[in-house]
Amino acid sequence: MLNVLRSVAIASTALSLGLFAASAQAQTVLNGHVTAGANLSGAKITASFLNGGSETLTWAKIKNQGDGKGGVLSSQGWSLTQAGDSFVYPWILQADASISLAALTIDLFGGNAAFDTEEDANAASNTDGSFQGVPFTVKPGFLRPDSVVYSTPIDISNGDLFSTLTLRWDNGFSNSLLKFVADTDSGTSENPVAIAEPPAEPAEPPVAPPLVTLVETPPSTTRVPEPSVLLGLLAIAGLGRSLNRGHETELPSDSFL
Repeated sequence: MLNVLRSVAIASTALSLGLFAASAQAQTVLNGHVTAGANLSGAKITASFLNGGSETLTWAKIKNQGDGKGGVLSSQGWSLTQAGDSFVYPWILQADASISLAALTIDLFGGNAAFDTEEDANAASNTDGSFQGVPFTVKPGFLRPDSVVYSTPIDISNGDLFSTLTLRWDNGFSNSLLKFVADTDSGTSENPVAIAEPPAEPAEPPVAPPLVTLVETPPSTTRVPEPSVLLGLLAIAGLGRSLNRGHETELPSDSFL
């Protein structure tokens, strides 16, 4: 029986250590390789239209279009593609005259990748393993969107790695072409990209008990006699009744005649 208990204890310890090791390793590890459009399969691209509604497509490698190319092609008249090292080669967004885009959101989480925005590899905000990055940069001759926002940092980010990039146009993007560079990094297959945990919400302060107002009752103004005084008064009253009985005069029986 003792040997069985020892075996159970050893197995439990090994399981605990295994879970601890898995938890310690369950964070993003960047592969350090060049990330191109063909490496982003699974990313989600959402186009929001100026007249309302939206469409989300899944990024895929484009075959027979040269090495490293991937993208999405919508039947509604817009497309987004990227070919080659994203550190150098641009993303290409196209929209027909039949539609107008209010926003475009690129979410790389499903493609096991993240945007790398830090240009200085020696900066404090540069995450180890991400090397030099390139933030959103419009190629010469093209108009910049009205708003460019990186969001959803990944777990190991020092402030430079984000899962999502959103472009917005106040008056819509229609019948137009946009070329821009936005560098990306990929996670390993063993430790893929993970999203940073949101900060814990501060604990609510304890609720103070309701205030209770104590009302002091004023002392009574009626004086209560001492017991000895009461006894004296009772004795006097009894004596008075005795004296009255002693002075009573019995009337003759014929006085009513």
